[in-house]
Amino acid sequence: MVTKPIDNAADPKPGTLRHAVTQTRPLWITFKGSMTIKLEQELIVTKAHIAKNDEYWKARELEAIENLDKAYHPNLEEVVRHYNDHFSRTMLEFYICKRVLEESKKGPFEVTNNIDSCCGKGGVFYVVIDPIDNAADPKPGTLHHPIIQTGLLWIPFKGSMTIKLEQELIVTSDKTIDARGANVEICNGAGITVQFLMNIIIHGLQIHHIIPTKGGKIKDGGNHRVLWGASD
Repeated sequence: MVTKPIDNAADPKPGTLRHAVTQTRPLWITFKGSMTIKLEQELIVTKAHIAKNDEYWKARELEAIENLDKAYHPNLEEVVRHYNDHFSRTMLEFYICKRVLEESKKGPFEVTNNIDSCCGKGGVFYVVIDPIDNAADPKPGTLHHPIIQTGLLWIPFKGSMTIKLEQELIVTSDKTIDARGANVEICNGAGITVQFLMNIIIHGLQIHHIIPTKGGKIKDGGNHRVLWGASD
């Protein structure tokens, strides 16, 4: 938990945001309360465990930097107001979409309704029906399969399940992972990596007891495969 708004780029102190984001183990970073943080230098988030930073990942990194530059706004109050307005509208639209989803989810790649919120707008539902994980060759119906697809997807679950990930789950842009209405756990295996991407919502997913994995060849986006290093 971030408890201090101070920043020391040369020697990050425990309790500060910089100290948290430079750790190599999986972390969920929350804030004790409202605060304003003035960064001394650019804040570099710990990078993913890519054994070989090939052209695909270099392109993802450059795109993420460009999107970050476009999203920057110097007026913090305007940013907060903008976020609150959009969040209120998103939650109102969610309840409309939720009723549609409950009535119509049937299986993977089931096109039911356009999504009316940020991370999946204009996309389709992809319902996870299988808890099995295969990092090298993800099968349709599993969580790994839609996560690495390009394009807009809203990903709910057919029912409660426990998923043990073989390797880190590499999320791509414009995805909503929606575990509401089911007891979905990711545990006793690798964790989730959110790196060089935009427009992601993860809601209601229980992630715990994540363990180190040895790494290996994985499918991490479309038809791209990469040699992934050992995870924390």
